[in-house]
Amino acid sequence: MKLSPLSLTPGLTLLLCPVTDGQAVAQDMPLLREAISREYSIHVGGLQTPTTKEVLSREFSVFVGAEPAIPHQEALSRELSLVVSTEAVPSAVAQLTVAVSPTGERATLDWRGYDEFAQHDLRRYDIYVARHAFSSVDGMTPYTSASAGIFGATLEDLPAWQDRYFAVVPVDVLGGFNPNVTYAAAYVVAKEAISREVSLFVGAEPAPPHREVVSRELSIVVSTDAVPSPVAHLRATPSPTGETAILDWSGYDEWAEHDVSGYDLYVSDRPFSTVAGMTPDRRIQAGMFSAAVDALTAWRDHYFAVVPVDVQGGFDANVTYAAAYVVAPELVSREFSVFVGDEPPSPQRELVSREVSLVVSTADIPEPVSTIEVGFAAKTSTSAYTAIDVDWSGYNEHAQHDVSAYRIYLGPSFLDTVTGLEPYEVIPAEATQHTVGGLMPGGIYYVAVVAQDVRGQWNPTVRSASAKASIGELGEVGDLAVVSGETSLQVTWTPPEEAETFLSEYRLYFAGAAVPEVVPRTEDSLIMNDLLPAHGYPLRITTLDTFGIESAGASVLGATWLDNPHELSFEPFDGMVRLRWQHVEPNALVKHYAVYQATSPLSSVAGLTPVITTRARQIDLPGLENGLAYHFAVTTVNIAEGERPTVASVEAVPTPRPGEYADLHLAAGDAPSSALQGSSIDVTWRVRNDGLAPTRVADGTPATEWVDELVLSANDVLGDADDLVVGQVIHFGALLPQDEYQVTTKAQLPHDAEGEYRLFFITDAADAVYEHLDSFPNEFSPAERLAVGAIRPPEIAEHPEDRTMTTGDTTVLHVVAQGAEPLAYQWYAGDSGDTANPVEGATAAEFATPALTESVAYWVRVTNPAGHADSEAALVTVLPLRLEFTFETGRLRLEWAGTATLQMAETLDGDWTALPEAVSPYEVPVEASARFYRLTHE
Repeated sequence: MKLSPLSLTPGLTLLLCPVTDGQAVAQDMPLLREAISREYSIHVGGLQTPTTKEVLSREFSVFVGAEPAIPHQEALSRELSLVVSTEAVPSAVAQLTVAVSPTGERATLDWRGYDEFAQHDLRRYDIYVARHAFSSVDGMTPYTSASAGIFGATLEDLPAWQDRYFAVVPVDVLGGFNPNVTYAAAYVVAKEAISREVSLFVGAEPAPPHREVVSRELSIVVSTDAVPSPVAHLRATPSPTGETAILDWSGYDEWAEHDVSGYDLYVSDRPFSTVAGMTPDRRIQAGMFSAAVDALTAWRDHYFAVVPVDVQGGFDANVTYAAAYVVAPELVSREFSVFVGDEPPSPQRELVSREVSLVVSTADIPEPVSTIEVGFAAKTSTSAYTAIDVDWSGYNEHAQHDVSAYRIYLGPSFLDTVTGLEPYEVIPAEATQHTVGGLMPGGIYYVAVVAQDVRGQWNPTVRSASAKASIGELGEVGDLAVVSGETSLQVTWTPPEEAETFLSEYRLYFAGAAVPEVVPRTEDSLIMNDLLPAHGYPLRITTLDTFGIESAGASVLGATWLDNPHELSFEPFDGMVRLRWQHVEPNALVKHYAVYQATSPLSSVAGLTPVITTRARQIDLPGLENGLAYHFAVTTVNIAEGERPTVASVEAVPTPRPGEYADLHLAAGDAPSSALQGSSIDVTWRVRNDGLAPTRVADGTPATEWVDELVLSANDVLGDADDLVVGQVIHFGALLPQDEYQVTTKAQLPHDAEGEYRLFFITDAADAVYEHLDSFPNEFSPAERLAVGAIRPPEIAEHPEDRTMTTGDTTVLHVVAQGAEPLAYQWYAGDSGDTANPVEGATAAEFATPALTESVAYWVRVTNPAGHADSEAALVTVLPLRLEFTFETGRLRLEWAGTATLQMAETLDGDWTALPEAVSPYEVPVEASARFYRLTHE
């Protein structure tokens, strides 16, 4: 593009700026938010040779005199400006006003009288807040900042009930500012004024103490039926990007409306004349006449209305909106001057901004974007999850003159037109690549892009490109496994999907460590040495993606080698050998036991395959040849599939054993499915001799005594370290073939047991009876586990209540307690929790006090095996004896309350005689001589 000649009057300044006065401004063409050109350099001073030979926008022409022929019809930007920096710092803000909420939690600052343009190069305003008055901001840190062009700010969430002092300091583009300030103070209503009542006096005011009002503010509102008048003069001042705006309706006469309770603020991206059906953005309290609106969509025009609402909720829905039009994003300065002839003296030696552009609309529709010629492409995103990266960098946007946006379409199949479809996304012009997010992870999409001009025209013809959306998250490692050694562990894994794209590193948390070990993304294994033998180690490995997000992690429990079973014993039978051993601890790390068989002694099982594995503590190995020596070894395989290879084998020779033998069979057992810790449970089991002979020991003598046991186990393994014998019964007498006996007994559960347990019934636990082949099990376990619940500690449901009585009376206090039985009670005199004064014999929920002559507090402690609970103290107030009298037709009527004895005497200091039969009310005749009466309490 080339510039047309300029022919302006010398010294003439050309300023292009928006025209707004708080009212809607009609406009035929839409505002183009994107600057199309890349660089426009203007040199001030000497005639330097410019490095930029040509301005890349479509056309920028300034004409003096007659305008040439069309197409130069209308520039679609509202402001064109540059800023020239100066060495002088901006002048101070001298006129700052502050409007504060009654509690001080929100303050609105206003400095609209400040002449920003006279400062030439102002960049922002720093806002300072302090608890005390100040005249300089040296050493202070700004509370927040506002962009140039904004002349107000609302500060939210300030601590309540605190007076504050504010200052606004202008800062230029070089960072210069004047630290000397004139503060503005905000005083809040005193928090002590909390009463809701206000009294008004008509005529003579009553006498003090009504001398002083504590708060600084007193407001009375009188409601009327008429709704408030609308706000007719609303001014909206946006930031350059349009993300914030300051609204001002300070000309509104709130007091004339009598009962305005607040202002509803409405925001829209299009003009509107009524708020009927709209939802307000927020409510501003009465007494506030400005507000800051934040978090608006950048580079978009917005329309605002403020609607007064009265105390009855009434309002006028018809409004006059105020528009906030934003500057193109590249135009960050405020003034652009063009001089013809001699340049005036100037400190403007350096241009802060280089970019200037205007766009002129044409009737042509932009060419298609999604074509082979453009090189349009879509691929799985490498920069975002659930996304596709789209590229049309080969598209010549400048040749289209007035592209304002790109419409992005998605489809499940090939697209050759987007007619009738809604775009998935619309993005500003000047983009050549875009990441389309929010897709289904791994989904296949067909993508097309269409260019739209400033008139809203676009060509629906497309040629879509397909791509697979990226994963939704990096995910966890796969195939996490541990290879164990005697004092080492090797952890291995496979990378998560698309690790090459999104993985930054692995993090290994070993043995519960809070700080992980960082593992490079190229690794897939790690070895830990110098560990404890026969020890378990939890491991968790997480993935950290390129966005800094760490996964929850995949976990595995590793374990170093366990000891192999000790005291391996055997018993030979006809064609079979029975092996026995004790469980290895820690049992939680045992996966199973591996049994090895050989024809020669074994010292190592490395490279050998076990003949069988089991989780039990004995195994029968049938199918052997009688008379032939066999060698057996048993190893402990841990949860990581690791085993210690060194073993000590035993030799066994299968040998027939003729004769008939007993075979005890624990056929059934019964126990409850739930119980409380520390309680006893009723259990029953039945034992039968299913062998061919009476019970005998190994030498053939009769077996007439053996022990049956009831075992409580926290797991499903009988015979390991967590087993607890909770019941034993000695059986007396031999048992003939097919004879049986039944045991019914109680088993005591531990006080600390809680959770689910397995019950095992065992007959002949010490192997007192010789059982050849032992075909029937000596153990039985119910299918349902025993749930042992915690004893519920006591709770006070109803506390004893205060009582009032007369001296000498008694009263009854009671408490209602809940919790597991048995509940024990003990009453105490004094404050709750003070056990220094127990009341003897007061050990029930109800307590009758003794006859009291003075006030006493009582409380009760309720106890059970799970703990205790203390009630609140109940105060028993004792009133003094009071004797009242009345005269009725020559008779004296005496009345009193409480338990007391009436006494009579002829003189006040004479002998007093008790009238034990007298009860209230008591009448006596009036005699000539004086009589004195009194109440006593023993």
